[in-house]
Amino acid sequence: MALFLVTHGRLVGSAAGAELDPAGFDEVWALRDRLPQGAAWFCTPHPAAVATCQLLTEGEVGIAAHLHGHDPAREDAETARQRVLRGVRGVLDSHPGEDVVLVGEPGTWQAVLRDLAPGLDPVPVLGTPDVLTLPEPLASER
Repeated sequence: MALFLVTHGRLVGSAAGAELDPAGFDEVWALRDRLPQGAAWFCTPHPAAVATCQLLTEGEVGIAAHLHGHDPAREDAETARQRVLRGVRGVLDSHPGEDVVLVGEPGTWQAVLRDLAPGLDPVPVLGTPDVLTLPEPLASER
């Protein structure tokens, strides 16, 4: 079982509802070979994450609202980090032994990487788009 953290493709604009830049579709498609098509797929409700999934898989994708990024107007960074970690744990617990692909925002994954894979040193910086494979996520807790 592995966890694949995927960041959405390049955006047109920077607002919360920004869409994927069609000029960057090839960059997203290039990730397909690095992702398992038979995995359980989930993404945040962010339009760019949904569109990235549409480019990466023809399978079903669940919307995982609790994995959305940090909104400083609604919660502090630590509360957001804990929410995302609970969300990732919930997805992993509901798909034991399966590969899981989560598609979201780079900042969200960056905030929880050390928690998901305590042995990562240094913690990689994720680009847009990007994919990071964690062969044993949350290994210290399982």
